[in-house]
Amino acid sequence: MALPFLRSERTAAMLLLVAAAAGLVIANSPAGHAVEQAMAFELGWSVHAWIEDGLLALFFLVAAIELRHELVNGELRSPALAARPAVAAAGGVLVPIAIYLAITAGSGQEGGWPVPTATDIAFSLGVLAIVGRGLLPQRIRAFLLALAIIDDLVGILLIALLFGADPHRLPTLVAVAIGAALPARWGHAVRRALEPTVNGVVLPLFAFAACLVAIPEVDRLAPAFWGIAVALPVGKLIGIAGTTWLLDRIWVRERRRRMPPLDLAAVGALGGIGFTVSLLLASLAFRGRPEVAAEATLAVLAGSAASAVVAIVLLSIRVARIRAVARLRERVRPSGRGPGPATGAPLV
Repeated sequence: MALPFLRSERTAAMLLLVAAAAGLVIANSPAGHAVEQAMAFELGWSVHAWIEDGLLALFFLVAAIELRHELVNGELRSPALAARPAVAAAGGVLVPIAIYLAITAGSGQEGGWPVPTATDIAFSLGVLAIVGRGLLPQRIRAFLLALAIIDDLVGILLIALLFGADPHRLPTLVAVAIGAALPARWGHAVRRALEPTVNGVVLPLFAFAACLVAIPEVDRLAPAFWGIAVALPVGKLIGIAGTTWLLDRIWVRERRRRMPPLDLAAVGALGGIGFTVSLLLASLAFRGRPEVAAEATLAVLAGSAASAVVAIVLLSIRVARIRAVARLRERVRPSGRGPGPATGAPLV
C-alpha cells in the first residue's frame, strides 16, 4: 500500500513541504548547530554533498525519463502540441531573469539569475491536485505538466552549461544521459521502480538538507534574496500567463480553444513554485558564498510560498465557479428530463 501512496502528487508535495519546514525550524532552534555539524560529516563527501550531488541524481534520472516520454509519446510529441507550453516556458524563464537582474544590478550577485527559472513538477502538480479535487479541466494539468517538463529541461541544460565542470555534477549529468537514452519500456519500468524512493526519500531529504539555513534580520537581506523572492511569483506569473495569452490571441482563432485568463493566471502562479531545482541552482550559483546561498534558499522558499498562495486563491475561485455552474444546471433541469450536459451552460 505504501508504493501507490508514494506515487501520489499530493503526497510528494506534502512530504516536500513538511521536510522543508522541518529543516527551517531545526536550523533556527538550539539543535541547529548539531544537525549542521552532522550534515558536514565527511564520508568521502559530506553528508550534505551525498544528498545533493549523489541521491538527487535519482530525481534527475526520473525527470529525464519523463522528459523523453513526453517528447516521444506525450504532450510534447509534436510541434503543434509543444508550441504553447514552449512559448509559456520561454516567457516563464526570460521574465524572471530580467526581474532578477534588474533588482541585483551592480550588487555582485547577478550570477544567481538561473535560480528563479525553475518550476517544481511534484509541488506544482500536488497543489493543483489538492485544490482542484478532480473538478478542473484536464487541459490545465496537461499544460502545467508540459510547461514544468520544459522548465526541467532548461534547468538541466543550465546545470550542464554553467556548472558542468564541477566534478560534483557528474552523477547528475550521467543520470540525465541514462534517462534520456533508455528505451521506452525500460524507462517506464525504471521510473515506476524509483518513483516511490524519489518522492518518499530523496526529495524530502534534499529539501530538509537544503533548508537548514538560519533566518537573518530583514534589513540584512542581500539583493539576491529580493531578486529571487520577487522574480519567482511575479516573473513567472507575468511571463507564463502573459506570453500564453498573447500567443492565443495571435495564433488560436477559435475562442473555445483558448485558455481562460483565470486558468492562465493559475498556471502562471503554479509555475512560480520553484523548490527542488531552484534550491539546487541556488546552492550551485553561490557555492563558496554560504551567507548569500542561505539567503537565496530562503528566497526560493518565500517566492515559492507566495506563488502557492496565489495559485490556491485562483484555483479556489475557478473551482467555486465550476461548482456554481453545476448547481445552476441542477436547478434549471426538470427531474428526469430537460437539457443534458451537451445543451446546458458550458462548464469550462
